[in-house]
Amino acid sequence: MKRADELKILTMCYWRFNRGCPIVAIEYNWREADVLAVTKDGVVIETEVKLSIRDLKRDGAKLKHWDMKRDTPFTRAHYFFFAVPEVLKEEARAVIDEKFGYAGLLVVKPVESSENPGYDVPVYVAREAHQFGLKPKLNQKEMMDVVKHMSTSLCRMGVELLMKGG
Repeated sequence: MKRADELKILTMCYWRFNRGCPIVAIEYNWREADVLAVTKDGVVIETEVKLSIRDLKRDGAKLKHWDMKRDTPFTRAHYFFFAVPEVLKEEARAVIDEKFGYAGLLVVKPVESSENPGYDVPVYVAREAHQFGLKPKLNQKEMMDVVKHMSTSLCRMGVELLMKGG
């Protein structure tokens, strides 16, 4: 499994198990979100996973950040986070403070291959995210659309595991 996929899975588990979001999706194609979480009340939380500071800085070129900086109606997320490996925590926080004032920071601790963290997900908040303006919460139909797209990502991951003999 690729390192980025590991961070996406752990981030998804954080939103599901630690924060109680009933809907979580990996790589849901909603303006290129790596991880998307939706609370039971329809609040949308988007998380971008970054493995390097260079990649974090480059993310600022995406159109969605222009929208988030200005809190435009095109920003559907209520909260936006970056997730990084623990070794990047301090440097990532400095970049986020400078370039992405609205973004929160999730830190993913390393997990040894022999460890089974179960529901004790090794992810924590190092910086809270700004809540974007009065965005409409997702309605039931929109939540179902997220669930439909999520099943595509889960099937892709399942096929990859089967191909590896896992």
